[in-house]
Amino acid sequence: AKVRYIWKSLAENKYAEYLHESGNRPHITLGIYEDIDLAKAEKLLEETNQTLLSFPLVFEYIGLFAQKPLTVFWGPAMTPQLQRLHDYITWQCSKFCVEPNFSYYHVGQWVPHCSLATEVKDYMLLFQIIDFCRQLPNPHKAWVEEIGWISFRPIKQIRSVKLRDSAARKKD
Repeated sequence: AKVRYIWKSLAENKYAEYLHESGNRPHITLGIYEDIDLAKAEKLLEETNQTLLSFPLVFEYIGLFAQKPLTVFWGPAMTPQLQRLHDYITWQCSKFCVEPNFSYYHVGQWVPHCSLATEVKDYMLLFQIIDFCRQLPNPHKAWVEEIGWISFRPIKQIRSVKLRDSAARKKD
């Protein structure tokens, strides 16, 4: 709800409209791929769901990808679970997908993030965008509860699975 509020506010103020209008959900992208074998992707999702339990993340900072156009994001602290998940998905997908050259997603270079504003073309608005985003609580604990595949441009949810609750989640 917090991220959607930021998306809506930024869109209403004409600062960054894409995420609010896209139909997407707040998420952390593990990778971007082309030429995906959907049957193998579905199998990977099911296999991952058999072993992966929900796990916590703590969002700690507002970050920026400075390539043009700019992207402002909410960044979680890297955890061993998050790193292992990214490395595993990247390794498995390398067997049946093509990974384009987006260095932010490569093993060893991955920057986990939840996008808050994308396609920011008017750099003079950057401070206003960051000011809106500073409304988010830092630190903020959240849980990875679901994993899935989407296609984008336009956004289409392909398949997702809810992760089983971990013992820590049940206590939280």
